[in-house]
Amino acid sequence: MHGPLNDETHDENVSLRGGSFSVGGPIAIIVFGVVWIAISAFVYTQISEDSAPLAPRIMIWIFMAVGVAMIVGGVIALVGRILVNQMIMPASIVVSREPVRLGELFTVTYEQQVKKACTIDAVTLTLICREWVEYTSGTDTQHATEDVMKVEYPLLTSGEVPASSSMKAETQVQIPAEAMHTFSAPHNRISWHLALRTSLARWPDYKGEFPLFVEARMAPAAAATEDQS
Repeated sequence: MHGPLNDETHDENVSLRGGSFSVGGPIAIIVFGVVWIAISAFVYTQISEDSAPLAPRIMIWIFMAVGVAMIVGGVIALVGRILVNQMIMPASIVVSREPVRLGELFTVTYEQQVKKACTIDAVTLTLICREWVEYTSGTDTQHATEDVMKVEYPLLTSGEVPASSSMKAETQVQIPAEAMHTFSAPHNRISWHLALRTSLARWPDYKGEFPLFVEARMAPAAAATEDQS
């Protein structure tokens, strides 16, 4: 059952937080890969005697290879974010109101400053509903995250963008009336996000994600439609 249809607790033209260039993720992956290899190497020194079976040593080599893959992947991601930062600034996303309601149609305004002249392939906005769950499997506690809904909105198509200019676009986004609102409990969470992807020709893509709060109320138009059905 959704709450009353009043408009007392929303703000208009809200700039969403998020989308900044962060190197924390790639650095964490690199550090984890280094630690992974160090532990694997230590274990290998304990079983590397000639009399030790071959199978355990092969397993350690595989573990080391996984660590190397982590480091390589982290370095590639880190370099990619540094390169993108040389071309464009983090994006700005403004929504016409927040929180938004179930079934509500709202306006999203996008703007992104360009440092150097570049060619874009596309700029795309994606509305995402994400579920996080915690569950017990035997004696272990497991976590799972899944994007249960994605709706894509094209913002800009390919073209040349001059230096010291800005890319701008506006679109209408709607929260499905039958969807679940933002929700947080100890073992289950529902969150909403606006994900932005700026695809640059011959350069890594810019990717930013902006949390969006969806309240447990129907928009008036959606509520009227639901009452008629």
